[in-house]
Amino acid sequence: MMHLSCCLSQTHMVFGAYLSNTIRPNDTFYGSGATFLFTFYPTFKVSDCVGHFGLWLDGDLNKGRSHTCATFCNDVLAKEEDFSILQLEVWRF
Repeated sequence: MMHLSCCLSQTHMVFGAYLSNTIRPNDTFYGSGATFLFTFYPTFKVSDCVGHFGLWLDGDLNKGRSHTCATFCNDVLAKEEDFSILQLEVWRF
Protein backbone atom coordinates (compact mmCIF):
# COMPACT_ATOMS: atom_id res chain seq x y z
CA MET A 1 0.00 0.00 0.00
CA MET A 2 1.43 3.37 -1.00
CA HIS A 3 0.67 6.82 0.40
CA LEU A 4 1.26 10.32 -0.87
CA SER A 5 0.90 13.11 1.67
CA CYS A 6 0.81 16.80 0.89
CA CYS A 7 1.02 19.55 3.52
CA LEU A 8 0.26 23.28 3.40
CA SER A 9 2.13 25.09 6.18
CA GLN A 10 1.06 28.26 7.91
CA THR A 11 3.69 30.08 5.81
CA HIS A 12 2.00 28.74 2.64
CA MET A 13 4.77 26.32 1.69
CA VAL A 14 3.50 23.15 -0.04
CA PHE A 15 5.52 19.97 0.55
CA GLY A 16 5.08 16.31 1.34
CA ALA A 17 6.26 12.74 1.18
CA TYR A 18 5.71 9.55 -0.78
CA LEU A 19 5.69 6.42 1.39
CA SER A 20 5.67 2.86 0.18
CA ASN A 21 4.68 1.66 3.69
CA THR A 22 1.47 2.01 5.65
CA ILE A 23 1.38 5.27 7.62
CA ARG A 24 1.39 4.63 11.38
CA PRO A 25 2.31 6.40 14.62
CA ASN A 26 5.95 5.70 15.37
CA ASP A 27 8.73 7.02 17.62
CA THR A 28 11.40 6.36 14.99
CA PHE A 29 11.74 7.02 11.29
CA TYR A 30 10.50 4.51 8.76
CA GLY A 31 10.22 4.11 5.03
CA SER A 32 11.99 2.26 2.26
CA GLY A 33 14.26 3.02 -0.67
CA ALA A 34 11.16 4.14 -2.58
CA THR A 35 10.34 6.86 0.00
CA PHE A 36 10.99 10.47 -1.01
CA LEU A 37 10.27 14.03 0.13
CA PHE A 38 9.19 16.84 -2.16
CA THR A 39 8.47 20.54 -2.22
CA PHE A 40 5.80 21.77 -4.56
CA TYR A 41 5.56 25.48 -3.82
CA PRO A 42 7.37 27.83 -4.22
CA THR A 43 9.60 25.47 -6.25
CA PHE A 44 9.27 21.80 -7.19
CA LYS A 45 12.07 19.57 -5.91
CA VAL A 46 12.29 15.84 -5.08
CA SER A 47 14.73 14.45 -2.49
CA ASP A 48 15.44 10.71 -2.47
CA CYS A 49 15.88 8.52 0.62
CA VAL A 50 19.20 7.26 1.99
CA GLY A 51 18.64 6.57 5.77
CA HIS A 52 17.34 9.27 8.25
CA PHE A 53 14.23 11.42 8.61
CA GLY A 54 13.59 14.84 7.05
CA LEU A 55 9.90 15.31 7.95
CA TRP A 56 7.98 14.68 11.19
CA LEU A 57 4.30 15.37 12.02
CA ASP A 58 2.86 15.36 15.55
CA GLY A 59 0.17 12.90 16.61
CA ASP A 60 -2.60 15.51 16.25
CA LEU A 61 -1.36 16.47 12.75
CA ASN A 62 -1.32 20.15 13.77
CA LYS A 63 2.42 20.73 13.90
CA GLY A 64 5.46 19.37 12.16
CA ARG A 65 9.21 19.63 11.88
CA SER A 66 11.53 19.44 8.91
CA HIS A 67 15.31 19.26 9.01
CA THR A 68 18.00 19.07 6.41
CA CYS A 69 19.35 15.54 6.50
CA ALA A 70 21.83 13.33 4.72
CA THR A 71 19.08 10.79 4.00
CA PHE A 72 17.23 12.96 1.52
CA CYS A 73 19.90 15.65 0.85
CA ASN A 74 16.97 18.02 1.35
CA ASP A 75 16.57 21.62 2.42
CA VAL A 76 14.13 22.46 5.22
CA LEU A 77 10.73 21.86 3.57
CA ALA A 78 8.90 24.76 5.26
CA LYS A 79 10.34 28.25 5.74
CA GLU A 80 11.26 27.27 9.32
CA GLU A 81 12.15 23.91 10.89
CA ASP A 82 9.06 23.94 13.15
CA PHE A 83 5.79 24.69 11.39
CA SER A 84 2.02 24.66 11.89
CA ILE A 85 -0.11 22.67 9.45
CA LEU A 86 -2.99 24.51 7.79
CA GLN A 87 -4.06 21.63 5.56
CA LEU A 88 -2.98 18.01 5.15
CA GLU A 89 -4.02 15.65 2.38
CA VAL A 90 -3.16 11.95 2.21
CA TRP A 91 -3.88 9.69 -0.76
CA ARG A 92 -3.66 5.90 -0.49
CA PHE A 93 -3.29 3.79 -3.62
